[in-house]
Amino acid sequence: MGRTAPAGQCPPTLVRFAEAACAALAEKWPKITFASRDGYFDAEPSSVDNRRLLATIDAFEPDVIFVGMGMPRQELWISRNRSAIRRGVIFSVGAAFDYEAGVQAAAPRWMGRIGLEWLFRLASQPRRLAHRYLIEPWRLLRPALRDLATARSNSSDPSFRKPAVDRGSVWPVSSAN
Repeated sequence: MGRTAPAGQCPPTLVRFAEAACAALAEKWPKITFASRDGYFDAEPSSVDNRRLLATIDAFEPDVIFVGMGMPRQELWISRNRSAIRRGVIFSVGAAFDYEAGVQAAAPRWMGRIGLEWLFRLASQPRRLAHRYLIEPWRLLRPALRDLATARSNSSDPSFRKPAVDRGSVWPVSSAN
């Protein structure tokens, strides 16, 4: 048995989808208690909405907290609030609730296996995702190249040590039971 608290997903006008996602998950895992909250609130750490959500999470005492508010909002919320959450493992899950509720179609498995899920999502929601998938990555090119150049120059410096691989910490694989 466990307790799971999703924070995020659909806007308040679509709360029935949040409830549908919880119902679908509860049907799959009947021994787990689910609770949900839409992700449309003032997420500033000092806001009344945010403090109220943290109090609700605290009272629920979840084992797992799924946060699906969209990128980068969910990652920022987790980073700013994880120290205030006394219990539960926190997962950033993006649109997982929308998939569970049937609000958004998931990419075909074959597209995910070959790394093209982003293309399916882009074709499904071009207005929302075009900038994220087609423009933002180019902004990262210069910092990535700078990091590579720094790593390369440091690798020739004798005081720079490459991390050692501790092969003893790898669990041995055994076919015997």
